[in-house]
Amino acid sequence: MRSPEELFRELRERAADTAIYGIGLAIAFEHATLHVPPTIPDALPKIRRAMADGGVPVGFLWFDRTGLRAEPLREWSNSDWAREMLAKAGGDLVEELNALTDSAGNRIPRSAYRIPKSLREELRADADNAARQGDRICAHRLSQIASYEGDDAPRRVRDLGIRACDKPRYPTVGELMRIVRLYEAEQKP
Repeated sequence: MRSPEELFRELRERAADTAIYGIGLAIAFEHATLHVPPTIPDALPKIRRAMADGGVPVGFLWFDRTGLRAEPLREWSNSDWAREMLAKAGGDLVEELNALTDSAGNRIPRSAYRIPKSLREELRADADNAARQGDRICAHRLSQIASYEGDDAPRRVRDLGIRACDKPRYPTVGELMRIVRLYEAEQKP
């Protein structure tokens, strides 16, 4: 795997192509994919942080005159897994962009984050596991966050004190906390 600096360099080189716009490096996590454009001031630190947190750089997503395009990194060029991750990330990106524009096509600020359904299902399983182990507090907290479908998950995670349940026996909590940290880092000016 290439270093964050090498990936960032390629990202910037690709961004210089005037036929494309909105390019970003897709970094996959188990339940989410981070899209890092080269134009944000902290792009390189964000790539470093995501990789240090277990994210796997998968490829590039961008728009051109024909629509959304995706290309795996050369390390993943023959990987079905990478193509599947990019397809999912591309769909998520289009959905996010659609949600970030009003009916006139004007961009609106993102203030929402929902917990992916697959992660909520795994959190439910961890809640059941906590209940079987007699950990009533974490069972209750995990059950509540697993059923939360609102669009301010980071606030809800903090309000419920989910961080206290970030233990090896509840592995999805660690994944949830990584996603929340990434989201919060995106929100910093």
